[in-house]
Amino acid sequence: LPVIGARVVSVSGIFIAGGSSIAFGFLDKAESRPVFVALSILLRCTEGLGVSAFTTANFAIVCTEFETRVAQVYAILETATGIGLMIGPTVGGGLYEAGGFGMPFWVIGALIWLTGFIVLFFLPQTKVVVVVVVVVVVVRETILWLVL
Repeated sequence: LPVIGARVVSVSGIFIAGGSSIAFGFLDKAESRPVFVALSILLRCTEGLGVSAFTTANFAIVCTEFETRVAQVYAILETATGIGLMIGPTVGGGLYEAGGFGMPFWVIGALIWLTGFIVLFFLPQTKVVVVVVVVVVVVRETILWLVL
């Protein structure tokens, strides 16, 4: 079985998710409704794959790097996620008003990529090894995105 480091999975997932978000901002240029719908589904599945990859890898990294405070760090991560889910629609609406359909996707994609570069250069190599189980979790999350 191939073995991939958690850092590689995390950074790859971040760049996939950011790229998908940026590409989603160009969907209003689609030539027809069927093309728009097909590309929307494809890009959301790709983004879900990236988000699932970096989320899974980040949880593995947290468990290794914060062995004595795993619950506390998870609580902080989930709180930050909740705050982002509350603030995101308001900021996205403002960006939409300011720059149109693509602006919220381009801004969040650029911020995701910026985060990816920060992680790429500052996240230390960890002892975590993510085996093919990550692929199973990523596929499961992607299927959930499709179903919902």
